[in-house]
Amino acid sequence: MLKRMSMKYNFQSYLSSIFIESGTFGGDGVKAAIKSGFDKVISIELSKLYYRNCVERFKGDPRITIYFGDSINILPQILPEITTKCTFWLDGHYSGGDSACGKIPVPLMEELKIIAQHPIKNHILLLDDMRLLREHRAEWKNLSYGIGDIEKMILSINPEYKITYGFGVAPNDILIAQV
Repeated sequence: MLKRMSMKYNFQSYLSSIFIESGTFGGDGVKAAIKSGFDKVISIELSKLYYRNCVERFKGDPRITIYFGDSINILPQILPEITTKCTFWLDGHYSGGDSACGKIPVPLMEELKIIAQHPIKNHILLLDDMRLLREHRAEWKNLSYGIGDIEKMILSINPEYKITYGFGVAPNDILIAQV
């Protein structure tokens, strides 16, 4: 039987010098980003439990910075210091259980609006869990936007973005935008 290979956490095709992630969770994205060859990895986690676990997991690695807080509050603080093209992995949504829920349970659109304010307009954007948006899962069902709105927002950042979808947990689960 042919097993379909997931691109989730396979960031080698999307290298830049800096990887910025919303939603650290257990740190698998951080680990994969370092393994893929990013020089610097920045991750934002809202759950105190996951934040503490990942700080402990990656202590001593100067390439990794993990921030505690809501991505819509932290991104505006760190982006002014960014002077180069980055790869963004946007996955900072409420997932139930012991994950944390911010002011906005699914902040994708707000994260994109914050990225749109940055002067660099050719960042690589990777948005995880698009299947949840299509399936209207509990925390996703009350969103005032859909995938078409997300694509429109990305194209407003840079109309030259090419938007494709990759296999994550399911087919077409990861939105990929790059120039």
